[in-house]
Amino acid sequence: MRAIHVLGGDFCGYNIGPVTAFRCEAGIRVYKEDPQNSMIIVTPCHHQQHRGTTAAHIMRRGIINFGVPESAVQISGMTEYNTLGEIKDAVKWLEDKKEVDEVVIVSSYLHLPRCWFLWNLLRKKIGHPIRIRTVGVFAGCGNLIWETAAWLRLPIRLFKIGKGGNR
Repeated sequence: MRAIHVLGGDFCGYNIGPVTAFRCEAGIRVYKEDPQNSMIIVTPCHHQQHRGTTAAHIMRRGIINFGVPESAVQISGMTEYNTLGEIKDAVKWLEDKKEVDEVVIVSSYLHLPRCWFLWNLLRKKIGHPIRIRTVGVFAGCGNLIWETAAWLRLPIRLFKIGKGGNR
């Protein structure tokens, strides 16, 4: 079985923004390639909340509205407010899912290298072999500066995790 990890992005009040919508659409397309052997995982971020509703809950509702069965769309848990936290939550959620042998990461093209790197770094914690595949969506070039800054901060975050810190 494969798990399709659709990472969150922008969140506007009670709606997801265009970047997250593109990611959800791509996740649905991957799911429809083999619906009997797939599930979609969405991960909510603490900073993506509006009156108790997370982006992941809105993403899940939208994915279900496009024909994916409720049982096939899972929310992995509450995370820190960053990509590393989302992936750590998804990895933890998959630890007891022995039937999952592939993870398809769905995100923006600029975001995918960091997602792939983090998934490959953390997947050994799952405890069984998992293949990693990526599916990218074009989300404009506006987040080029943000993505560059995120790569620069990554060694600091990984060092803190190695020392037992949360972030």
